[in-house]
Amino acid sequence: MDDGPFDQSDNAASERSPARARTNVRRLVKVLVLVDVVVILAAVGLWLAFRDDPEGNVANDGLRGSRPPAGQAWPDAIRKVDPSFPARADVRGTPSMLVATCADCRSGDIFGGFLGRLAPDALPSDARVVVLTWEGDQAAWAKRWGIDSDRFELHAATTPAGVALARRELGIGPVDGAEESGIAFLHDTDGRWRSTFFLGQLKAADIAHDLEQLAAD
Repeated sequence: MDDGPFDQSDNAASERSPARARTNVRRLVKVLVLVDVVVILAAVGLWLAFRDDPEGNVANDGLRGSRPPAGQAWPDAIRKVDPSFPARADVRGTPSMLVATCADCRSGDIFGGFLGRLAPDALPSDARVVVLTWEGDQAAWAKRWGIDSDRFELHAATTPAGVALARRELGIGPVDGAEESGIAFLHDTDGRWRSTFFLGQLKAADIAHDLEQLAAD
């Protein structure tokens, strides 16, 4: 029996298979590249939409600070550390900023300089500013940076257990001298935590903006 035609057909099929495979791979690559382009264009579109809008914060609509976890409120538990620390009921009715930082560290220097240079009219007159420090001499820290205790309510965690409780309640990791050791928490008139400013975000105009927005909510 002459099976030559079958051999030729098989050979042709075997030659076409790699070519077809290469074609399919090229098509798949083109599709993946197209998907990447679409994703990049979408990201660029969002950036362009918000880059010129100082109030544009995709994650925290209408505010300039970072969005905190949902459902967080004024940390009443800090009163176990310092009984003079205000309760949530005390801060209701006005927007408030809680500055929490170690005193003897880099974040303490940054927050100290920020508060010391803050002009009396930089923040809304009805905003309450509460400061909680740990790990350092608060009186010496305030004097070094010119922090006026008549403008800012100063409180301190002075024991290892108190520091641990404060860090835990505020979600600040125990990293000595690290930027994560200082955060500003902004609360609305009901004592709900609504906006967060980290060291790299400390701009008086942005904080004032958020406090005004929180007062209006």
